[in-house]
Amino acid sequence: RQHPGTFNYVGIFSFSRSRVNPLRKEIEAIKADAGWTALRDTLGKAKLVYWSVGTEDAGYPDSKVIWELFKANNVPVAAEPRPGDHEWAVWRASLRDFAQKVFQ
Repeated sequence: RQHPGTFNYVGIFSFSRSRVNPLRKEIEAIKADAGWTALRDTLGKAKLVYWSVGTEDAGYPDSKVIWELFKANNVPVAAEPRPGDHEWAVWRASLRDFAQKVFQ
């Protein structure tokens, strides 16, 4: 967040509820086009921003709202919900998919 553009690929795996809820509130507070443009420009510096979470994870509802806001405002994020909770089985499948996208 403090050094956008440092990495070409960003992977978010099961964003914890305690952190995704405040992020959701920040994203929902963006009202001006300039704010969305700045977010698109920041995330657009990466070749891929990949965000995965289990559909039973406590952070899924907030993640889903953020993804919908991103989609509505053309913010480039690959959202990948997976069956499961906040657990290794979800992360393992997500890591496999993320790695396949990164090392094409």
